[in-house]
Amino acid sequence: LNTLRGIIFNSGAAGYYLDNYKGLLLKFIGDDEQLAQLLFALKLHALTSGDEKQRRQMHREMVDGYASLADEAGLKKLSSKFLHQAFDQAFIEEYADVLAEFEKATGMPYEKADAFKQDFMDKLQKVLDAAYEEGLLEEKVEVEGRVKLPLRIFEKIIYDKETAEEIRDFIGFRILTHSIADCYAVRDIVRKLLMKKLKVKF
Repeated sequence: LNTLRGIIFNSGAAGYYLDNYKGLLLKFIGDDEQLAQLLFALKLHALTSGDEKQRRQMHREMVDGYASLADEAGLKKLSSKFLHQAFDQAFIEEYADVLAEFEKATGMPYEKADAFKQDFMDKLQKVLDAAYEEGLLEEKVEVEGRVKLPLRIFEKIIYDKETAEEIRDFIGFRILTHSIADCYAVRDIVRKLLMKKLKVKF
């Protein structure tokens, strides 16, 4: 909430509107973070009403304003929900097309991607923890991952002019190391133990 208090918006109508909303939000919620999340969730609910034009206007407001506000306030999961649901409700046909392209490229429906990501992360983390115990790494490392939001896939296709076949990071992973030596060691471990089986290009 202290982060939320410190956010400064650009000048203009949108910035003025969001700054007023921020002030109202802080005045109403005090120090109750759960209440802040509830109010953000109410904005998401508003997307399910109205005609197509109103939903698309709300989508732009969500993407430019509330998703950024939630993200900068440290509510990253909520920010992702803003982006996901805003696109889902405002661009129904495009959303369905993106999910179809995702399944075609990855071999799994979008709703199963998060479970796949977590399972892969857990298995990779165990391999790297074992490598640390064996002395192959100087320090423990951390595996992170994310599934690309449908809106971000859509933006790549529309704005970056990439085809779905050219997008290589529908599901992405990164490994946080504490030294250059461990970075190269992890690269070698991943190549030998995992990527050869999965046939992933470097």
